[in-house]
Amino acid sequence: MPSWMSMDMSWEIVGLLFLATLLASILASIVPSWRSSGMNFNESLKDTGRSNTGLKAGAFSRALTLFQVAASLALLIGTVAMTNFIGNRMKFDPPYDPEKILVARVMLAEELYDTQEKRIQFVRSVLNESRQIPGIQNLEATTANAVFFNWRSTWEMEGVDTASDDQVAEGYYAVVSSGYFKALGISVLEGRTFESMDTPDSEPICVVNTLFAEKYWPGESPIGKRIKNQRADDYPCRRAVGVVSDAKMAGPGGARDHEGVYEPYSQYVPGISNVYLFLVAKENPMSFAPELRSTINRIDPALLVDYVDTISNLIDRNTGGLYIIVGLFSAMSGAALLLAAIGLYGVISCSVNQRAFEFGIRMALGAVGRDILRRVMRNSLIELGGGTVLGIIFGAILIGGLKSAFTGNSTEANPIWSSITSYGYPILILLVVGIAASLGPALRAIRMSPTDALRDE
Repeated sequence: MPSWMSMDMSWEIVGLLFLATLLASILASIVPSWRSSGMNFNESLKDTGRSNTGLKAGAFSRALTLFQVAASLALLIGTVAMTNFIGNRMKFDPPYDPEKILVARVMLAEELYDTQEKRIQFVRSVLNESRQIPGIQNLEATTANAVFFNWRSTWEMEGVDTASDDQVAEGYYAVVSSGYFKALGISVLEGRTFESMDTPDSEPICVVNTLFAEKYWPGESPIGKRIKNQRADDYPCRRAVGVVSDAKMAGPGGARDHEGVYEPYSQYVPGISNVYLFLVAKENPMSFAPELRSTINRIDPALLVDYVDTISNLIDRNTGGLYIIVGLFSAMSGAALLLAAIGLYGVISCSVNQRAFEFGIRMALGAVGRDILRRVMRNSLIELGGGTVLGIIFGAILIGGLKSAFTGNSTEANPIWSSITSYGYPILILLVVGIAASLGPALRAIRMSPTDALRDE
């Protein structure tokens, strides 16, 4: 289970579920008794199967079945939409092999690394000494682990009006070492990246990705433009010196491939206490974990090193809770679908039994099984059709709530919530199950003997 998800027993929820179950059981017992006590037996006898529409007494059962069909379809729609959404969130297609890169987090004590010089010196020492380990292809550092999350900032930008709230320039933010782009396979498309000449005493610089450049400087080069991170007043204004290709800057998910800005570690501003090391190896990067730990401990034994694992393992561990959510939705929709099938089977069976006299007369007068089957299935399809229409409405409402819960107030277009699969597959599943549940009573009606039907009446 991922670190961000926890499961505890809530006795308040258990109590509410118990009361809801108890109330449903009481209502299931009282309602039939109450309806029977007010029944007009003369009308009931007159209504004994001699009409084409069945008993009036079956209207309540049909209404319940209609609601069951609608509820099961709504849950199926929500399940398919959530499965598609979570599947999209779990997409992770970086320009590197996540099984060949080891990640380790080093937590710097703020009281010991309270200046820019101390932080830069630590990163430089770790990189220089760890790169001497035999078998390592590369080792780079960053302040934000793109496997899990990233810092998102607002920016003041040269040549861009960001006075109003709807025009605020936003983008992900990471401080990286000079070889970070090469190690992770991020291409340089324009200008340059970070070099040894970029020091705390030189002009503050940055690199932007293509999404950032195209959004805020469409049709022009960002090289030479100045931007300022608004995370703190003492952050310097930086000049863009390069443009790199887009890469995941905030973990798995197609919706997270957003605008981003990179700053050099050699000009690092204090304020972020975590350092993430990315170790690239040809074979089994986990085999280098002990030696990497020992190298860091030699530099500073007081530092905590954790999250030591390959990128692929960390992603699987961090997104495992999403499978739990899909499983819960699938279980609820499956239970609702089963109840709807049982309800539909019961209503159609009751209708066949109540109309046995009618079917007997029709067959005695020459009606064939095909006619009886058509009449029974017509009633079933009416139930399914009405439940499907209501289910689509309920499903749209449910998807709206899920979209708000998982994406907040984001205005980003996401076709997953309105895709044809979110509605088409659940409707198809419901129709197949509903028709299958109705075939049993319909086939029984075909096999009914006219003599037995009239004798039972």
